[in-house]
Amino acid sequence: MIAPEVAIILGSESDLTVFKESKMTEILDMTGISYEVSIISADRNDHELREYCGYTFLNRDYKQSTKVFIGAAGMLPVLPGSIASIIGFYRPVLCVPLDKDTAKAMTLKPAGAPVPVAGIGKAGLYNAAIIASQIIALCKPKLNKKLFEVLKSIKEKKPAKIGIITSSEKEEK
Repeated sequence: MIAPEVAIILGSESDLTVFKESKMTEILDMTGISYEVSIISADRNDHELREYCGYTFLNRDYKQSTKVFIGAAGMLPVLPGSIASIIGFYRPVLCVPLDKDTAKAMTLKPAGAPVPVAGIGKAGLYNAAIIASQIIALCKPKLNKKLFEVLKSIKEKKPAKIGIITSSEKEEK
């Protein structure tokens, strides 16, 4: 069995609501990137976390292994760092704090332990899906064109609004 290209690991079931509201899987679905969502607490399920990360990365060759991990948690900031440590920092692990309280703790990483923060909450999860897609597209030229179209459609939904208020309008009143 081939591991998903993106492994999304949530810290608890309470994080599932924010995850669903983020619509991050829409990005992955539109680009055709395979993913898997799991709920594994770094503090309560450390054995399962090691086992899962080993399954998706450590025990497989490059073509069959997970390319990007996304760790998201609201209460416990150690999940993304734990994932990165387990896989030996050989793959990107994107960090998404689901609330502002864990955000600071998730950004405090020592040199040599890169776990970049994609943003906070729903926006962070959505950004993480885009970043994961960008990373995978570097090695898959066919995906690059698809990703370009997806990002273009997102941009078109939020067009710029230039000159909506001008000084001349104020002077006329």
